[in-house]
Amino acid sequence: MIFAITHTLLPLAVIIMFPVLNAVNRSLVSAARTLGEGGAQTFWRVYFPLTMRGVATAGLLVFIVALSLFITPALLGGPAQTMIGQLVIEHINSYQNWRVGSALAVLLTLMTMLAVFAGDWLFSLSSAMGGRFETAGMG
Repeated sequence: MIFAITHTLLPLAVIIMFPVLNAVNRSLVSAARTLGEGGAQTFWRVYFPLTMRGVATAGLLVFIVALSLFITPALLGGPAQTMIGQLVIEHINSYQNWRVGSALAVLLTLMTMLAVFAGDWLFSLSSAMGGRFETAGMG
């Protein structure tokens, strides 16, 4: 099941990260090599800080899409591999327990919002777009 979900969502991550990784000035990497940095040190001190926002954005979007998957785990996974989307559907459709299904859906929504706000706070994702509350042409 994990292999199938990874196979499904890897193209999304690559499409999001490719422009960010491609935009890094190659002369900075060459300069770090010239100044004596090794391959790993060059990656961690130069390349990774410049691409961290793009990688974080890709991770956050893949996480959100993975939360909404319920067909892939239902077809490939067993009872021991249940995702929260499957639990919501099971409680509403099979058990007719709307209260638990609704509570799980609200919990899923709140956890997703928490992940988005935590990602924004940790990686300053909204400041890459010019600020949190600015609109185009105003500010």
